Amino acid sequence: RVFGAMPRRSLYAQLRPR
Repeated sequence: RVFGAMPRRSLYAQLRPR
């Protein structure tokens, strides 16, 4: 899974680019 490899910050960056 990509989400598992990416940190939590990455997840937020996708939802909120700012």
